[in-house]
Amino acid sequence: RGVISRAIIIADDDTPGRRGALRLAEALAVPKKLLAVPAKDFREFVRAGATAALLREMLKQQDWQR
Repeated sequence: RGVISRAIIIADDDTPGRRGALRLAEALAVPKKLLAVPAKDFREFVRAGATAALLREMLKQQDWQR
């Protein structure tokens, strides 16, 4: 299996989601991007019309964190 070199963490936009995403980000020793979607959770974000292009654009605006 390959070694993970970068990670993208997508969090639910609520306190437990953000808290869990931050814990995961702290545990990963690789560059990562952290994005909280503007919806209750990712499924709701998709149902509201989110597209892969929108997600890519949102991620472009995030800096890689170490």
